[in-house]
Amino acid sequence: MKELLLSSGEIALADDDTFYYVQHWKWRLTMPRKGFKQYVTNGNLRLHHVVLGRPPEGLVTDHISGNTLYKQRSNLRHCTQGANNQNRLKCNATSEYKGVALWNPGRKKNGGSRGRAKWRAQIGVENKIVTIGYFEIEYVAAKAYDEAALKYYGPEARLNFPVAQK
Repeated sequence: MKELLLSSGEIALADDDTFYYVQHWKWRLTMPRKGFKQYVTNGNLRLHHVVLGRPPEGLVTDHISGNTLYKQRSNLRHCTQGANNQNRLKCNATSEYKGVALWNPGRKKNGGSRGRAKWRAQIGVENKIVTIGYFEIEYVAAKAYDEAALKYYGPEARLNFPVAQK
């Protein structure tokens, strides 16, 4: 594995054979939309397409580890957009767990009567949000998310508690 220095000073990791092929090009980290996706590109070419090839129609390239700077073949796969979305890292500010958010029924936008806040577990399945349930304890909601993730996405699901995965 070799380190590929990007123009921004960031480091991308690549397999040895890929590194020797691409090292003479100038690579940079780009973000097409703020906070969305980042690519390592030389203007027209994305580094993960050099490593794995362009994905077939209807598929995208996914970074298995979630780190878009790891460009080794073993960290890349072609998959559906749904599988790619499921593989995202946690992005909710109210919980430390993926798929879990604080839900307050007293808030006007939820339209509920005043009550105690609960932890809502949700998962995206086939472009729809499925509510798994509402829980008093954040940890229990995270476990419920993991069960649903295994049900819908199988052993490749990104879990909150991967040690429980066999």
